[in-house]
Amino acid sequence: AFDAEDVKYSLGLHLGEKTKSKAKGLVADIADVRAASPRQVEILLKSPNPDMDYVLSDLHFAMVPAGFADWAKPVGTGPFKLTAFQPGVRATASRNEAYWRSDRGHVDTVETVVINDMTARVSALQGGSVHIINGVDYKIAPLLKKDPRAYLVVTEGKQHFSLPMDATKEPFNNPDIVLALKHALDRKQMVDLLMAGYGRVGNDHPIAASDPNFNPNIEQRAYDPDKARFHLKKAGKSELTLELHAAPVAFEQAVSTAELFAQSAKPAGITVGVKREPDDGYWAEVWMKKPWVASFWAGRPSASMMFSSVYASGAPWNETHWKNEDFDRKLAESRSFADPAKRREVYFELQQTIHDTCPTIIPAFASWVDAARAEVKGFTPNPNFLLSDHRVAERVWLEA
Repeated sequence: AFDAEDVKYSLGLHLGEKTKSKAKGLVADIADVRAASPRQVEILLKSPNPDMDYVLSDLHFAMVPAGFADWAKPVGTGPFKLTAFQPGVRATASRNEAYWRSDRGHVDTVETVVINDMTARVSALQGGSVHIINGVDYKIAPLLKKDPRAYLVVTEGKQHFSLPMDATKEPFNNPDIVLALKHALDRKQMVDLLMAGYGRVGNDHPIAASDPNFNPNIEQRAYDPDKARFHLKKAGKSELTLELHAAPVAFEQAVSTAELFAQSAKPAGITVGVKREPDDGYWAEVWMKKPWVASFWAGRPSASMMFSSVYASGAPWNETHWKNEDFDRKLAESRSFADPAKRREVYFELQQTIHDTCPTIIPAFASWVDAARAEVKGFTPNPNFLLSDHRVAERVWLEA
């Protein structure tokens, strides 16, 4: 049975100074969680937050039983029960007969297998040893699309690639250096060649065109070596040499993107050295550690969540270490507006601020490309994340 005490306990894991949760910044506004009755929870906030419902939908806030502590044997409320788990290898689960929804959980068993090699993953799908795969390489997708044994599920969501710079380190603390770099990458070439068209050109802010709070009035930043050289000269330099750290684990095309950047930046007098890092340890040893790196974001359900997660001064994943008091103040003020139209106006301003001053390059919004065998039915895209927002197993069924 799932009740209010479980909610109180689960949310409490992310609250307080002693919590180790990476998502603690998302719920920092929560002052207290009370179990008003077995089926009613009261969440008291320190300040208004009209996006709290979106926040609580974040994957970090999964519900567990009150007092639960054995994370090797997780217990949740979903349509399947975990039966075996080998980290980095496989996980198996069986159908939960007590699940509360009749329109989910159609299969008896789900096995999740890790196949890191892309060619092997596609071969497994084509050979029938797996039913569904994620992360189909953009170059392989057109070929797989022609295979009668399988079909593609393309999700044009909020996923975007980024090339964040450390705002506290030279030369990235110079706004003209940052602007020079933003004009030195051929974004269209990146989307057309490296992504085979499965994406859209980005404009150095994290809100997708599909988001209702997307600002359409920001002028698209174009590849312009002359303008890049102009800003370089304003920074007092005629040439610039930098190192960009990348690994496929950041995103499949990260190393190729860095190499493309190196090529397109040459006419501006900018030399970009590409440092290919190992996948293992990249997020712990390179990301948010080295001055300039490759990264990616799946996006967030709301613009406010995206800003709070990555761009606010105290954001848990502030990958640029950028701090802007005016940005922080406006973001905080936006939460006090009950009128969505007023919040939208502020979100427009915040996107413009990131575009103009934040030391990050967001060159592209990337589609998720998954694939399934023909006998898999019910697999539909969800704009929030790949694999039908990671809920594909509970939604699909098999037909002979």
